[in-house]
Amino acid sequence: MTLTIQLPPDVEAKFITEAREMGISLEQRVLDKLKEMVPQDNLRLEPSHPLNLPAMKGTVIGSLHRRDIYNEPR
Repeated sequence: MTLTIQLPPDVEAKFITEAREMGISLEQRVLDKLKEMVPQDNLRLEPSHPLNLPAMKGTVIGSLHRRDIYNEPR
């Protein structure tokens, strides 16, 4: 895939400096940086914070209400 982007001059200069220090092309440095940002297993994205849901109590007959999930007075 070919992609053309316009980098701000300061970002471009940073990538050029990094590429020279690493002995690679500018294109390779930008590609490496993009690969660092993409999850390795993009099929299993996990939330950064686990969900903290209350445990359901028993079974519910009929419609489910907020009070069935949370300990709220009726």
